[in-house]
Amino acid sequence: MDRARFASVARAMALTGVLAFLAGCVTLTSVSPNPSAAGDTITLAGSGFGATQGSGDNVVYDNQNLAVVSWSDTQIVATVPASKPAGTYQVKVINDGQASSPLTHNLAAAGTLLVSNLHFTVNPKSILSGTLSFTTNLAATPSGSVTNTAGSWTIPTSGRTSSAPGTSHSLVVVGMRSGVQQSFSVTADDGNGHVANAGPITYTPGTMPSDTPPFTTLVSTPGAMAPGYTVISMGADESAGGGNIYALDADGKVVWYHQDSNVGTHVRQLSNGHLAFMKSKGITDPGIPNGTLVELDNLNNVVASWTAEALGIDMMHHDFSELPNGNFMLIATELRTYSGYPAESLCPSGICNVVGDIIVEFTRAGTIVSQIKLLDLIDPHRVPNWPSFNNPNYNLAYSMNTRDGMRCTAIQYLPADDSVIVSCKVQSIIFKLDRATQSMEWVIGEDLANTSVDDGWPFLPLVGPGLLPSEQHGPELIPNGNLIVFDNGELHVPQVSRSVEYSLDLFGHSISQVWEYIDPSYSPPLYNYGGGEIDYLANGNYLVSNNGIGEPPIPFGLNWSEYAEVRPSDSTKVWEIKVRDPNNVKNYSGFDAKRITSLYP
Repeated sequence: MDRARFASVARAMALTGVLAFLAGCVTLTSVSPNPSAAGDTITLAGSGFGATQGSGDNVVYDNQNLAVVSWSDTQIVATVPASKPAGTYQVKVINDGQASSPLTHNLAAAGTLLVSNLHFTVNPKSILSGTLSFTTNLAATPSGSVTNTAGSWTIPTSGRTSSAPGTSHSLVVVGMRSGVQQSFSVTADDGNGHVANAGPITYTPGTMPSDTPPFTTLVSTPGAMAPGYTVISMGADESAGGGNIYALDADGKVVWYHQDSNVGTHVRQLSNGHLAFMKSKGITDPGIPNGTLVELDNLNNVVASWTAEALGIDMMHHDFSELPNGNFMLIATELRTYSGYPAESLCPSGICNVVGDIIVEFTRAGTIVSQIKLLDLIDPHRVPNWPSFNNPNYNLAYSMNTRDGMRCTAIQYLPADDSVIVSCKVQSIIFKLDRATQSMEWVIGEDLANTSVDDGWPFLPLVGPGLLPSEQHGPELIPNGNLIVFDNGELHVPQVSRSVEYSLDLFGHSISQVWEYIDPSYSPPLYNYGGGEIDYLANGNYLVSNNGIGEPPIPFGLNWSEYAEVRPSDSTKVWEIKVRDPNNVKNYSGFDAKRITSLYP
C-alpha cells in the first residue's frame, strides 16, 4: 500500500472512531423537579440515553439504581425511594457502559409538599394579562397573589383554570397596568396540613399598543365611586372601522383591553363573568355579516359568537341582553317598502325602503324562539325628524338606498312581568312592551300633530317643568321605580345633551322630571348627537356616557368622548375621563360605558 493511500485509510479510521465516540456520548442536562421529595418521580432530560433501557443501563442516584418508569433517548422518568433521607445527592445516567456527568439534586423528606417550575406566560393577545403556572409533587389546591405599587391582592378562585386538587396548576392574572412591575407568589395546599410557597417572580408590562386612545383622567375620587372597572368600546379611529374594548380602573388607567378590526358597540358582562359585545360591519372591513354578538373570556379568547347570517336575520345592531333563562335578546332589522311619503322623504315617487327593528330572543344554540316586529306597532309614516329618517346607515347592509324608520338602540328586560323597555332614537320615543300581548303599556314621547297614527298610543304626558327626551339613548328603570335616560337633545333648541330622571305615575298616567344634569364644566354645553347612555350604579350614582360629542371647531364626523360618574344628590362628578385627540385628527366617538365589579368570572 502506498503512503498516500495509507494516510487516507488512517484518516477515515480516525474519523470513524471520533463519530463512534460522539454517538455514544451520554449527556444529562437537567433533573426536575428540583427539589423533589423521597418517593416522588423525577424527570431526567438530556441526550444519548438510548431508545430503550438496556440490561446495563441505569439511573444512578447516590450510587443506587433507581426504579425506571419510562426511558427514551432524551428523557427518563424514575422514582426516588420513599426511604431515602432528605439531603443533596448526585445523579447520573449510564448507557452502554458510559456515564454522564453527574448533576446535583435536592431531596426533601417523604410526604413533603413542594412547588416547582413557577413561571408567568404573557397573554399573546394582551400585555396586561397572562397565566401563572407551576407544578407540585403532590395533589394540591393552588392560590396566588399579586403585589404592585397599588398594594397586594389575591387571585380569586374563579381565576383558577386547572383542576384542583392536582399537580399541574394554572392561574389567570388580569388587571395589570402598563409599565408597573408585578410580583407574583403562589401557595399550594394538599388539604392534609401541608402548605408550600414559591416566588416571588416579577413581570412588567411594556408599552401599550399604538392604537390605544388618549384616556385623560380629569376627576378621580375612589372613595365616592361605585367599585369596579369601567368598560368602554372605543377604537383608535371609529371612522376607519376599528373597535377595541378597554377596562379602566378608578384612576382611569387601562388594565384590560381587547383589539378588534371591526366596530364593537355595546359591551355587557354576562352572568358567567365573560364580556360580550356587539360587533358591527366596519366601513373598511365589510367581512362581518351584518353584525355578530361575541362572547369573550378574560384572556380574550372567543368563547362563542352568533352572526345575523347564522340566526337567519337581516342585521343585528346596538343593544342586547342576557335573559334569566340563559337566552339572549337583541335588536334585529327587517326591510319593508311603503308608499305615500312626502317630498321630505327624498324617496322616488314617495316610495321608501324602510328599515324597521325586531326584538329577537334566541338560545345559545342559535335558535330563535320569539320575534316582535316593531313595524307592526309603529307606523313608519310617523317621522319626527326627516334628517334622521334619511340617515343612510343601513345602505351597506341592504345594498340599496334605505330609510331609517326607527333605529331602536336600547332594550331593558324586566323579568317581573316579562316586558321590555325599548328606546327608538329616530322615533324619539321610549315605551314599555308587553311580550305576551306584543302591545305598548306606556309611551314617553310626543303625540305628533302631523300624524294620526300615534293618537291611540298610551302616552304618559310630562307634568310640570322639564322636557321630553329627543332622539334619546339608554333608558333604564331604576330600583326606586323612576326612569333615567340620556337625552341627546336633537330636536331641542338649543341642542344640548343632558341626563334626566323621570318619576313615572302609572296611576295618574303621567311623568314628571325630578332631576336633570347638564355638565357645568363645558361651555358651550356638551352636545352628543349620535350616542350616549346613563347607567344606575350600585352606590346610587349614575355613570354618564357622552360618546360622539361635536364641538366647534371640530367638524361633523370628527368627535370626542367623555365619561363621568355623577352623584345625583348634588350633581357632583366623582370620576371623569376625557378621550380626545389633541391634534384633532382622529375620531374618538366611542360607545357607552359599563361599570363591572370584577375582571374575573
